Amino acid sequence: MLPYFVSFLTGIFIYCLSKYVNGNIRDLLINISASLIAITAILISYELIKSVSNRKLNQEIFEYGKMQIDREVLGIVYQLMKFFYPLEELDYSQSSVSKFLSISLKDINKLLETNTFFGFQIFRTWEAYESNLENILKNPLITEKFENDQIIAVIELLKRLRDVSDVQKIENIFLPSEDKDVKNKYRLVRGSEVNKENKNYPDRFLLLRRVKDDKYQVLDFPDIPKYHEAEALKTYKINRSLVSHLGVPMYQLTENINLWLKLTGYEFLIDTKMFKMKTITRNIS
Repeated sequence: MLPYFVSFLTGIFIYCLSKYVNGNIRDLLINISASLIAITAILISYELIKSVSNRKLNQEIFEYGKMQIDREVLGIVYQLMKFFYPLEELDYSQSSVSKFLSISLKDINKLLETNTFFGFQIFRTWEAYESNLENILKNPLITEKFENDQIIAVIELLKRLRDVSDVQKIENIFLPSEDKDVKNKYRLVRGSEVNKENKNYPDRFLLLRRVKDDKYQVLDFPDIPKYHEAEALKTYKINRSLVSHLGVPMYQLTENINLWLKLTGYEFLIDTKMFKMKTITRNIS
């Protein structure tokens, strides 16, 4: 803006100078002065309009990027909730999500120590969320609109996801618990059996709950590795000696999610169409 200011002052100076001359020279100086002032005013107006437009564009890109990240973050929150609570009892309302994100390490460890878990709760993978977050971070159009601490928060979130995933792979962390009725209540159908075009999520299943006879209700869409498919319809207890090994990274994950929300306005920007819950009843032969 300094060149515009100098140009404007020059125009004023030339106009003042024209007061001390007469004839054609005076007219020439007035014309030059008017041109400098007019051009400066036009350029300043252009810069102001451009600045407003850029701010709006930057805000739109920021909100778009936040929406992409929030979609994954909320998915992570839902998966954590599915880990701790029965799917049939889950409440995905804003108040329930907020309440869950305020959970303490003590409460997490208590749930891990006392609950009995289905395999489809504890053997879920986090790879889809990791991959999607990494792809967002690779987009410079989005990341350049974020502050450094916001980007760091997403990177830390990725680290915590990997910590949880690593702990889930510890040998003997999940101990079998007898429940012979699980397979009568639930059924898993590989996603590729329903849609052969499903190549992006090879570990995705449809989790079905028996409603009556051969009628099932679609309950969830867990990502379960092929090597855990057989264990997904069994029940487990957490090895008490390893409860804190899993509880700490899960708590840190919720803390990182809270940090991300704190740094981006304490809210989720979500396309509600992406998280619309659907209940589908179908016959499974």
